[in-house]
Amino acid sequence: MEKTPKKVWTKKGTGLMLARRFRVSPRWVSKVLNGGGDSQTARNIRAVAVRDYGGIPIYE
Repeated sequence: MEKTPKKVWTKKGTGLMLARRFRVSPRWVSKVLNGGGDSQTARNIRAVAVRDYGGIPIYE
């Protein structure tokens, strides 16, 4: 099983792009990238942020 990051650091503006892509609010994306939420969608957002948007995973 692949270890998933709990937090992801991204460049400014990435949260808005992720919110549009997943059709969720930018506030919720911010919460997810800062370690909140553990749903499948939250895990997908963190994975896409790292894979497609150059996010830096932070493992705790």
